[in-house]
Amino acid sequence: MKKLNVKENLCIGCRQCELACSLYNEGQFNPSLARIRVIYDQKTNTYSPNTCRNCSRPKCLEACAAGALAFNRETGVVVYDRDKCARCYECVKACPFKAIYIAEKGYILKCDLCGGNPVCVRLCSPRPEKSSPLMNNQEGEQALNYY
Repeated sequence: MKKLNVKENLCIGCRQCELACSLYNEGQFNPSLARIRVIYDQKTNTYSPNTCRNCSRPKCLEACAAGALAFNRETGVVVYDRDKCARCYECVKACPFKAIYIAEKGYILKCDLCGGNPVCVRLCSPRPEKSSPLMNNQEGEQALNYY
C-alpha cells in the first residue's frame, strides 16, 4: 500500500501544498481548510509538513463512536463522512501526530490522500541538487512523496 512520505529537511515553507489541498477539497485557496499544514520551528529555523500518517492501527478510527471515520481498503486510508460526524472531536484528541484539524464551520479536516493521488505531492516543488543545508539531496527530490 502506498503512503505519503515527508522529507522534512527539503520543505522550504512555500505552503503550495496547503493551497492545493484546500482548493482540491474545499474549492478555495484557504490554508486554514487544508488537510496538511506546514509548521515552522523557530528554534531550528525549519519547516515541516504535518499531515495524516495513515497509521497501521489508526487511533482516530478507534475513537470515533459516530462511525464518521471508516477504513477504505482500496486506498488504505481512513476516510471521513461529514454527515455522520457528531463533532465530538475525539478523533482530533486521539491522533498522536496532531494531524486532524477542525474547520471554522466545525467539521474535521483529515487527509484522505485525495482518493489515491495526493494533490499536495503533485504541487510540491522539486529541489535542486544539494539545495538543503540539512541533508545531501539529489536533483528533483521533493519534501512530499507518495510511494
